[in-house]
Parts: sequence; structure tokens; C-alpha cells
Amino acid sequence: SAAFYVALSVAAVYLSLCRLEGLSDRFALLCAVAYAFGTSIWSTASQSGWQHGFVACFLAISIWRILAGLDRPMARLALGAFFSLMVLSRPASMVFVCIFLLFLLVQNRRSLLGVAAGAVPFALFQLAYNRHYFGSLLSTGYGPELVRWALPFEGAAGLLASPNRGLFVYSPVLLFCLPGILQAWRGGPGATLSFLRWLSLACLGSLLLYGSWGAWDGGWCYGCRLLTDVLPAMALFLGVGVARFARDGIGRSAFRIALTLS
Repeated sequence: SAAFYVALSVAAVYLSLCRLEGLSDRFALLCAVAYAFGTSIWSTASQSGWQHGFVACFLAISIWRILAGLDRPMARLALGAFFSLMVLSRPASMVFVCIFLLFLLVQNRRSLLGVAAGAVPFALFQLAYNRHYFGSLLSTGYGPELVRWALPFEGAAGLLASPNRGLFVYSPVLLFCLPGILQAWRGGPGATLSFLRWLSLACLGSLLLYGSWGAWDGGWCYGCRLLTDVLPAMALFLGVGVARFARDGIGRSAFRIALTLS
């Protein structure tokens, strides 16, 4: 089940990468391979029944759906369903959902009603589930874990660079995401670049959220488990970074070395 949902996320990530301007089909495939086998989407999400595989799947499909357009009513309903399924799988996914809704409010306000209609049935199911099993509509089943909060600086730094949990330690190919994010903010107008800017804010929000949690290390796990949720989004910035900085021989060689190490 976990491997199946992760495989779906890889397909959606590849289709999203193919929609990026300036990224060849070959490099889109390499970035999808980097996401599939060079990150914790494989080493963590596909290996057991964590929540991350489901979140990655629905997040990747949501990103593709937004990039593919929301002109048809069924596309809007589907996007709302994917939003709800993300939050049902992992409540912390609300960070991405809120940022996406703000993006739609600014860029495509007409689609909000359809998105909401697609989300409501799943949201009602979750509320009924919580009420039946936990005695409260808004309970998530988590208990004392939710009171362990602190400033995010140590946790965020640990999630990115600590020897035993660092995202860039286990997946150095994702360092190419950093120039990709910079390029998204420095680039000119365009629907895709605008969406990528909002997407970078969602990634930052997730990093700060998990970095603020007292158990940011993720407990008994391999590598950077908690940031597995944001990897479909980071794969797009990886594509932007590769399209910008892997055009010459040095850039391509650096990318291939980082991909191999990951």
C-alpha cells in the first residue's frame, strides 16, 4: 500500500516537472528519479505504513492539478478532494492546504467554490470519525505529544543539516532546490512562477512547524522523516534549479554526483 501511493506520487511529480518551462524531458525524468530513489520518499515513505506516503501522493497530485489548470468543474472538485485527503492523512498538511487556498484566492477566485465542494464530504467524514472514536469533533488522536513546542531554530537547522537527520546530508541532490527557489522569486511574471513562490512559502511553513515540535527528530526512524511530506514540492524546485544551473558541463557533473550520492 505504501509503495503504491509513493509510486503514484512519483508519476504526478514527473508530470508536474514536465510543465516547467526550460526543463527538458530528460532532466525532468532525472529529477523524478532523484525524488523517487534519492530521498526519504523511498527510504521512509515507501517502506512502511507511515502517514507520509499518503500525504506525498495527494500533495503531488494536487500540485499537478493546479499546474494543469482548473477550468473544468471536475478538476476543482478533484482538487478539493485531494486537499481533504492530505489533511485526513496527516493534520500538519493543513499548512500546504492553507497556502494553496490563499493562492487560489489571489489568482483564481472563481475556483474556490468548486474546491470547497470537493473537500466538504471528506471533511465531514473526518469530523464524524473524530466524534465517534475520540469523543470530540476536532480531536486528532494525538495526546501529550502536542504540547511539546519550542522556537524552531534548533529543530529547523537539525532537520536540514544535522548528521543523523539532515535532509541535505541524506539527499545532497536537494541542494539544487535552493537556487531553484531563488530563481522562482527572481523570475518575472507567469502563472507557474507565481504558484512556485506560494509553494516555497508552504515548504517554509512546514519546516518551521516541524522545527518547533519537541520531537522534530522524528523518533525511531531513518534519516529526515518529518520533511518527507514536503518532498513533492521540493522536487519542482529541484527541476527549476537544474534547468537554471545544470546547463554547462560543471553544473551537469555536480548534479550527477549529488544524485549518485543521494
